[in-house]
This record gives sequence, C-alpha cells and structure tokens, in this order.
Amino acid sequence: MIPDLGCDPKINILTIGASILQRLNTGPIEVEDFLVRLPKDLDVSMDHIILSADWLFTLNLIKISENMVVSHAAK
Repeated sequence: MIPDLGCDPKINILTIGASILQRLNTGPIEVEDFLVRLPKDLDVSMDHIILSADWLFTLNLIKISENMVVSHAAK
C-alpha cells in the first residue's frame, strides 16, 4: 500500500525512492553502505529503505550487481 493523505513525506516510499535514485545518479553504492549509511543520511529506518528499494526493484529501476546497488533509471 502506498500511503497518500496525511502521510509524513519523510517516510513515504515515493519520497525515499526518489532520494535513493538521486544518490544512485552519482554512481553505484555498496550494499553495506546502502543498508547502513543511507538510513542515517536520510534519517529513516532501515525498514523504510528496504521497502523503498523493494518498490524500485519491482519497477526495474535498481538492481544489485557484484555487491553494488545500481540504477536502471532513465537519465
């Protein structure tokens, strides 16, 4: 379920997904950094990062290749 009205944008998977894609525009991120540092940088829980990453993976916007999270998003 994608929350709509009354949801804090900071924890909305669409907002977090957009932040993830912005970070991946600069290059791939190691899986460990993705799961440990990214939640701290975005000030959200690891659960929100995983849920957002799952959504992006389902949409074929990201993938994991050789221990790196890589963007498939159009430039």
